[in-house]
Amino acid sequence: PISLNEFQKLQSNQFHQTFRFKFKGEEGLDAGGLAREWFTLVAQELFNPDFGLFQPGGVGGEVVGINPNSGLANEHHIQYFRMAGQFLGKALFDHQNVPIHLIMPMYKHMLGMPVTLHDLEAIDDSLKKGLNQMKKLEDVSVVGEGFVVTEKIFGMNKQVELIEGGNDIDVTNENFDQYVECMVKYYLLDRINAQLSALLQGFYEVIPPVLLSIFDFQELELVLCGLPNIDVADWEKNTDYTGEYKRKGRSHKIIKWFWKLVQGDEEFSDEERARLLQFSTGTCRVPALGFGALQGRD
Repeated sequence: PISLNEFQKLQSNQFHQTFRFKFKGEEGLDAGGLAREWFTLVAQELFNPDFGLFQPGGVGGEVVGINPNSGLANEHHIQYFRMAGQFLGKALFDHQNVPIHLIMPMYKHMLGMPVTLHDLEAIDDSLKKGLNQMKKLEDVSVVGEGFVVTEKIFGMNKQVELIEGGNDIDVTNENFDQYVECMVKYYLLDRINAQLSALLQGFYEVIPPVLLSIFDFQELELVLCGLPNIDVADWEKNTDYTGEYKRKGRSHKIIKWFWKLVQGDEEFSDEERARLLQFSTGTCRVPALGFGALQGRD
């Protein structure tokens, strides 16, 4: 609350000034160490799912996304989301790494990039798989879906129409693409619209959108969170394989080539390894307990 109150007093241009930090009840001169500690502590508190603003997402819950029901957990949630945006903007402006990782669609939102069906994987992989399976059907109308979604909120079912009169419109081969677009829009935009708008407002107050054009969404995560310390041997040890590779495992020549390439400093830089990890898991974050603690997509 103290940091929130101080942020609310600031004008947009003041976020470009140098901040000095002092911890209540502690004596200390801020020569950079207190600033790093403040960024770490605020990030751990603000983005902690227990605080109610964000919820676990990604492959194994190692990243966070906006909690669509944050208002039920915190009556001042919109103010906190604006602060979260300002906090991320200030961290980027001050070259401070933060110990939190957002789901990839969040970085796309910050860059004004469109989200797609693939991005649903970040919040609900089974939903994305279900839509892909429907797409393969000869006649999708046999599923009996309408342009509605049903969500369970604290044990109560809530039905939402994706378009006006959606409850009376069946999903068919002809309108399936529109149905997918509506599902992506609802899950990644509409149901978190107020929270996302506040976060982006705060972020753009510090970093104008035009200055973000040099990044792609993967680079933005790396700049905000820093390059991870990747133990490739641990990564290889805890990797599962499918198909032909599952039968032969690490003895397969392609598997050997792959890990030789990833391990080699001349072939792969630290950033390229981080990007490979992003591609594989949806984030460059390595769990504190190593790759053995990273849950699979299934």
